[in-house]
Amino acid sequence: MIDVNDYRETPGGTHYRVGTPDEVVATLERARVNRTRLAIVYRDDSVPEFGRVGRSTGPKLRVPLLIHNLRSSGGGEISTTAIDLIMTSDGKQVLYRSGP
Repeated sequence: MIDVNDYRETPGGTHYRVGTPDEVVATLERARVNRTRLAIVYRDDSVPEFGRVGRSTGPKLRVPLLIHNLRSSGGGEISTTAIDLIMTSDGKQVLYRSGP
């Protein structure tokens, strides 16, 4: 069962896991609103995952999802606390990098 206390809500209505860096929240929300296609790299994996940021339609929580393409109707929750790198899908612009 999902515990609502494990999430915080943005003014836009998206719920991010507690512990998600503010810069990740801002980057993903900006990409969601602007429909920017991203490449996301997680700490434990050097292979990027590609897609646009959407959000679930749950009654209590609306978590960020990575939607593969425009024809896709859903995707998995983005593991926002484990993101190492966010860049545009063409790799030309780094939007977020964890650490130094």
